[in-house]
Amino acid sequence: MTRIAAYVAVAALVAAQAVPLAVAQTQVPQLNPNPQTQGGITYVSGGIADDWQQAMESQRGQYNLHLLFAQLGTGAYFANVPVEITDSSGRTVLSAVSQGPFFYARLQPGSYRVTATHAGQAITKTAFVGSGSGGPDLDYRWAGDGSYGNY
Repeated sequence: MTRIAAYVAVAALVAAQAVPLAVAQTQVPQLNPNPQTQGGITYVSGGIADDWQQAMESQRGQYNLHLLFAQLGTGAYFANVPVEITDSSGRTVLSAVSQGPFFYARLQPGSYRVTATHAGQAITKTAFVGSGSGGPDLDYRWAGDGSYGNY
């Protein structure tokens, strides 16, 4: 084996060992929704990829408020949507950023104002949460021009 061939063989061996290391160090987004709690309110958000949407759907029944964020007309999903929930006395009970188009929260029975903001355009809706199972589904839709639709 020539000296150059030996160097090529060593370089190939080093490169082959480096690839698994690089892959192992790459962070893969968590597809399992990770519930969080703020001020006694448990919530979860996500749903960008198909697997993540299925994981969110599997947890839906554990929450009594369900939000969806999408573009009016196309249905394209939005992520990184700030969400603020206030109770009937105007006290903010939850302020979070949705990691995907689906946002679920577990609230005490009552009336709430739920504000979601995309591209500087806030939409506020009222949610009535009862003591039974299920809960309101609030659909937030923004148009490409910054306006919004009420659904």
